[in-house]
Amino acid sequence: MQELTPKVLAREAHLFTVQPAVAFRQRSSRAWDASRSFVGTNPPFGASIYFHLKSGYRPGNPFGDPHVVITDSLGKKVTVLKLPEEDIGKTGLYRVVWNLRGGGALSLELMPPGDYVATLHANGQAYQQKLRVDAEE
Repeated sequence: MQELTPKVLAREAHLFTVQPAVAFRQRSSRAWDASRSFVGTNPPFGASIYFHLKSGYRPGNPFGDPHVVITDSLGKKVTVLKLPEEDIGKTGLYRVVWNLRGGGALSLELMPPGDYVATLHANGQAYQQKLRVDAEE
């Protein structure tokens, strides 16, 4: 949140730089000896997208509710990320998480690694940031 400055807070909206995400696949096999336990923390899954709204928005806003659209490198819409209903009308810092899938929350296929664009639509304005999805190592 190094970008969160008084200048950013004075703007109507701001979409922060999106950190690269890793498209790893969770594995369920346990190929190791059961007497050995390996403990560790998985990295967060998906792409966390942070933005700030100076003014609260209201249902019925002619521009619609704030939302983030993910597009691929060709500009094709991959998915739309909406805010939870309990956040309607609130101002401040928001986070939405893209699960690296296209076609909505029920899609099982991960999008391929590559370059994407996150676009925040708020109060009739659009704010864009590049988003990179890396393959697992």
